[in-house]
Amino acid sequence: LHKLEQGYVPSDEVETAQEIRRSIEALQPEKYKSSFEDELSQLYEQIAQRKPFAYDPQTDAQYKNYAYQYARRGRDAMEDTMGTAAGLTGGYASSYAQTASQQAYDRYMQELAELMPELESSARQRDQDQRNWLTQRYEQVSEQEQADYKRYRQEQEAWQESYDRAGKEADALREQEYADYKLMLHEQGKRRAEGFRRWPSQFRRRGKNRKENDA
Repeated sequence: LHKLEQGYVPSDEVETAQEIRRSIEALQPEKYKSSFEDELSQLYEQIAQRKPFAYDPQTDAQYKNYAYQYARRGRDAMEDTMGTAAGLTGGYASSYAQTASQQAYDRYMQELAELMPELESSARQRDQDQRNWLTQRYEQVSEQEQADYKRYRQEQEAWQESYDRAGKEADALREQEYADYKLMLHEQGKRRAEGFRRWPSQFRRRGKNRKENDA
């Protein structure tokens, strides 16, 4: 009884159950942090800030390449025409030669101008392809983000289930053990009280017996 009155002391079994709960608590997944947040933000800005298509030859690398080639051919044609005309005039320049060479150059510039609709259409298609790529990439990264978050939620839920189960088992075991302790303490108290009640009557009987023996 004296040991019981010192207070409830959890058993090794209860301590083990509580240790299991603490060990599971330490395994709680960290707060979710997206691995795709920066990329998604950048893609969204590129999509949202992209201006409507407007063709500008001066920013079109394909046009610049064609312009360089046709200008070079035009100059070559101009020089050839000037040389031919000079040969016809004994090596002297003439207004005819200048006009003819300029016309040769202009023909190439006209051919370049005739390419403009095709170059604009090509640039428009490249712009649309880029828009499509950005949209598709954004959707792909969003799906990866959602899949990652789903896995995190599953891990978090699995951990929470294990932690709650371990906690309930530890609490139930401790509550049952403590209830048993209180019952034992109560029973021991009753037996001790019963012993105290019996002690005076036993003492009186022993005194009576001694008197009779003395008589």
